[in-house]
Amino acid sequence: MTRRKVAEERRKEIIAGLYACLATKGYQEVTIKDIAKAANVSYGALHYFFESKKDIVFAFVEDFIREEEIRFQNKLAPVESAWERLETMVAVLAEEMILNRTTNKVFLNLHHMGCCDEDIRRCMVHCHCEYRKVIQDAVDYGISRGEFPSTDSERLAFLLVGIVEGVSLQLSIDPDLYDDKSVKMYLFEAAQRLLVSENTVKSLSERRLQHCTGKGG
Repeated sequence: MTRRKVAEERRKEIIAGLYACLATKGYQEVTIKDIAKAANVSYGALHYFFESKKDIVFAFVEDFIREEEIRFQNKLAPVESAWERLETMVAVLAEEMILNRTTNKVFLNLHHMGCCDEDIRRCMVHCHCEYRKVIQDAVDYGISRGEFPSTDSERLAFLLVGIVEGVSLQLSIDPDLYDDKSVKMYLFEAAQRLLVSENTVKSLSERRLQHCTGKGG
């Protein structure tokens, strides 16, 4: 194995060590020594690759985003129907962000820290932007094919991420609330309802705003 390959493996082991630690402890409780121990590397070796715990978090999030993008591409590439692509996308989101209890807990920890630490907050904002972009692209694909009604895909992506995050939070506290199959089905139903009702709701909101503005004048 080349030095470059060994270095890349060590880097991955350290990131995996952070993941393992965040699955059992809060971010503030996790130390560099904890991560080194979980990664089975020396304290000095860890500092050779990363200067701080935050740097490991940033690397973890970037790697996670990249790996998820590849996963989405592989899952969606053979699917032509926009509705089937949406269902597949929702299933992948559910599997990774909700039903994978370890990943769920890790990101809950990072979200919590994002409320207290500006650097972590910016990192999570970037993660959410990429998250919404995946959904927005899937909606735009359906609109371009004429399978979905014309709608504000950016707003719909924002709402669907909110639903996924809400379900994730509920199941992190009450994991036996629904089985995996039901969770995927309910999320897809929510996505369908958003697509079908978005224009109707938007139209009603615009009319209500016009009415209030006219009344105020």
